[in-house]
Amino acid sequence: PSDDIGRVLTVANDTPDQVIGAIFGRGRDILRLSEDAFLLRFQAPALPAGSSRKIRLLPEHVIRNTDLDVRVEEIVEPREVEVYVDRFLETEIPVQTFVDIQTAESYTQVGIAVVRPGTVKVTGPAMQIGEILVLQTDSLVRKGVRQDIVTKLALRLPPIPRMRTDVRTVDVHVDVQELAEYDITNVPIRVA
Repeated sequence: PSDDIGRVLTVANDTPDQVIGAIFGRGRDILRLSEDAFLLRFQAPALPAGSSRKIRLLPEHVIRNTDLDVRVEEIVEPREVEVYVDRFLETEIPVQTFVDIQTAESYTQVGIAVVRPGTVKVTGPAMQIGEILVLQTDSLVRKGVRQDIVTKLALRLPPIPRMRTDVRTVDVHVDVQELAEYDITNVPIRVA
């Protein structure tokens, strides 16, 4: 991680993926428009971490990506968005699995389930990322197991806007061995 990473700000809330706008132009040009003909982009004002501001969406925020003779007259919905700003955080968070293995008769699990990687790099808004103590995986439940288990489990990520992880799955290995019983004969015993 960079030394500057704690000073970088990020938008901490969800913002709309699409907006509805009133378009002006000739009918045939409007009918030929594709979904990516316009892009709405705005620069949020400089805000301190932990604050928010409502921003009114205007036709001036729209970038036109078409040669057709059309323009956005008005942003209909939403007319404004609220932007929450927070510090950008990058941290390592341990992974926790729920493993319930029941071996078959005369078999046993040796040790605990091994998870790789044991920690995951997580980035996102500091206030939300800082509250995560562990990342859990999907459950692994098996009965009558007679051999090692090597599988991938998906991470169960909390619903935090703008949170990113460097992996989406982890490898889990459970060592299962057969119990053996051997008779040893003719072992000399000395009594003192």
